Amino acid sequence: MYVPLDKGSLYTLALRPMVLYGEQDAYFVISALRAAKKRNGVLQRVHSVDERLQVMYVGNAAWAHIRAKDTLREDKTAAGEVYFLTDDTPIIDIYEIMRPWIEAHGFKLSDYVLPYVFVYVLLAIVCFFLRLVSPFYKPEGYVTSTEELDYLCSTYFFNRAKATLRLDYHPIYTPDEASERSLNYYANVEI
Repeated sequence: MYVPLDKGSLYTLALRPMVLYGEQDAYFVISALRAAKKRNGVLQRVHSVDERLQVMYVGNAAWAHIRAKDTLREDKTAAGEVYFLTDDTPIIDIYEIMRPWIEAHGFKLSDYVLPYVFVYVLLAIVCFFLRLVSPFYKPEGYVTSTEELDYLCSTYFFNRAKATLRLDYHPIYTPDEASERSLNYYANVEI
């Protein structure tokens, strides 16, 4: 984000929101919905030990951008900094976060959980094989990479204290409001 404050000066800062969910999501939950659709309406769960993911509602991320713009106009010392953005969405299992949105679309989570190590090894073999045959054959569709699997089976959470103190950022949507607004979007989005 940048805001011209003085003639000839440019002040910037970096905003680092968590994984975003909500209206116009084209990747996070949509990818899970597409995966469930390919598997007859069932999203397969994969777990390592105790992974958690911190996600953020897109409306709160947009509000943080507005707060950053306003702060840069008033306080040049906020420039040149990195600010992690979160909201009050609970830090829970990634599949539990997605459960209401998956179910709203008429899909469900698998009844069983595949172990991370098994899936990782299998996926690594498949990806290696696909690289070998790629000069001769290009498979249709998308194959999850081992990096994406690592991401899904890791724990990520951050602290927004700096954004609260320096940018006066406070989430404007509660987790319930964000979930309700998102539920309507995910229930009706075409995948």
